[in-house]
Amino acid sequence: MLINIDLLDRVKIRGHKLVSACPACREGGADQTGTHFFLDTITGKFGCAAHPGDKEHRKRIWALVGIREERPALTRAQRREYAQRKARENALLRQAQSNSARAAACLADIVEEYAWDEYDMWEASPLRLEAPSHDDWKHFLRLWPDTGHNIWIGCVYDTGGEEHHAHFRTKEEWLKLDTPPGHRIAPATFHHGPSRTLDAVATTPFMVVDIDSAIGFKPTKPGDIAANKAAGRALIRWMVEACGLHLLAVLDTGSKGLHAYFQRPPDDQIRAWQSIANSLGIDKGILANHAAPLRLPGCLHEKTALPARLVFLDLNQHTTSQLS
Repeated sequence: MLINIDLLDRVKIRGHKLVSACPACREGGADQTGTHFFLDTITGKFGCAAHPGDKEHRKRIWALVGIREERPALTRAQRREYAQRKARENALLRQAQSNSARAAACLADIVEEYAWDEYDMWEASPLRLEAPSHDDWKHFLRLWPDTGHNIWIGCVYDTGGEEHHAHFRTKEEWLKLDTPPGHRIAPATFHHGPSRTLDAVATTPFMVVDIDSAIGFKPTKPGDIAANKAAGRALIRWMVEACGLHLLAVLDTGSKGLHAYFQRPPDDQIRAWQSIANSLGIDKGILANHAAPLRLPGCLHEKTALPARLVFLDLNQHTTSQLS
C-alpha cells in the first residue's frame, strides 16, 4: 500500500520514519498536535499511534490518503504483465517517497547552510536593480527569448474569448507599451491566442519555482512570512550552488513567498524536482504548468496592496558562474 504524502498535514521526518497528523483522527476532530500517523518510507507500512491494531481506522486512513487505481479485466498474460509493471511503478514510487522524505529531512540543513540575505541576493544580481521602477516589468520581459511567438500578459481571466487577443503579443510589441494590461504573465510563449492553454504553448524557456511554504506551512503572520522568504532564498541558493541550476530571476510576490525563474533543465530533471517539491515547500503544480498566470514585477498584489518586486535578474541565459 502506498500513501500520498502530499495529502498529509504537519509532516515531520525522523530517519526513514514519517510522522504527521492522522487523516482519520483529524476527520473526527482529534490529533490537533499532528503526531498520530506514522509511515515507514522504506517498507510502506503505516498506521495510527492512537489506534494501534484498529483495522477499520487504518482502512479509513487508506480511503483518505491511499494511492490506488482500478484494475481492468485482463487475460492471464496481461495480468502477469500488469503485475510486473505495477511492481516497477511501486518501486519507483517508494523511491520517490523516500527521496521526498530525505528532502524534507535535509531542508533545515539547507536553510542553515545556504542562508542568503535579501541584500546579498540583490548585490549578486547581474542587472543592477537600484530601486523598484515602472519599467521593471520590461526588464523582466527581456528574459523571454526572441522567437517571434506571442507572450501572454493580463489578468487571470483574460483568456478564452476573441476579446482577449490583445493579451497575446510578441516581446517586441509589449516593449513598446508604457504600462502592461494586467498584473500577470505566463512563463511560456504561445503560437496564437486567445486562449492561454497548454496546447497553445510554443516554447517553455523556464522552470519556475514558487516557494510558498518552505517553513512547513503556508504563512499568514508577518514573522512567518519573513521566515518563509528567508528559507526560500536559501533554497534558491542551494538549487544554484549544489544542484547546478541557472538562476535567471527572483521575484518577491508582494505576499507570502518568492518566485524563482531558472533556465529550463531537461524534462527528467523537472520530474525529479516534482517528486520532492512539496517536501521543500515548493508548489508542485507550477513546475509543470507553463501557462500559469504568475506575478508581474511592479504590479500590486490584490490582497496585500504591495508590489511584486524584482530582487535578482540575469539577462544572460548562458552564464555559467553565478553568485560569486
